[in-house]
Amino acid sequence: MLIAFGAGERENPIGPDADWNDGVTTNNNHYYVVKDGDPLEGVGTLPNRLTGALGEADLADFDAPTPLTCSQMNATKQGYFITGRDAEKFLSNSFIFLGTLYTGSFLPNDPASTNTCDGAGTAYLYAFDVECGVGRFQSDPGTDQDKRRKAIGTGIPTRPRISVGDLNSGGGGGSCLNRVVVVTSDGRIVTDCGDEFDGSGVSIRSWRER
Repeated sequence: MLIAFGAGERENPIGPDADWNDGVTTNNNHYYVVKDGDPLEGVGTLPNRLTGALGEADLADFDAPTPLTCSQMNATKQGYFITGRDAEKFLSNSFIFLGTLYTGSFLPNDPASTNTCDGAGTAYLYAFDVECGVGRFQSDPGTDQDKRRKAIGTGIPTRPRISVGDLNSGGGGGSCLNRVVVVTSDGRIVTDCGDEFDGSGVSIRSWRER
């Protein structure tokens, strides 16, 4: 069982102006994916309610200078976390579809340089493999973090939603059967291809069987 959630700055949820381009990542927001190895609490002794909680040392930092591999993480850690950019907020609900986790974030404009005529920040769509944090946008240049997210416009994003296409068409073929849809607060509607099912093996002979 996996539990995935975004968390705010631990020291100051409001975020001072210095968070913009301050060169420090310790005050940046994190997105966590934590393994619950015993969801039914049926194995061994229950951990202490105060001292038995997991900490960041129990998780792999996939944005570290030398991150663990997926196999190393699964063998030695209880999950992983990724780090947002300066002042970036993970603020939408998340969902997992065919092993890919989708969530939204928002990066407000730097208050020291904001033009009042510009949009109020940038919305991002995150998409990455829930097991190992591998970004879905592999064609994008840059770091692993860049491959996990892409800008989708200005304004605050809604939670991503999935529109599922024809289950009987299977994967491949260059089509985009399943689409992820995000709406931003400035009225922009963004769609992106989601993963596709394997063929169901069921053929439909006529429209009456739908």
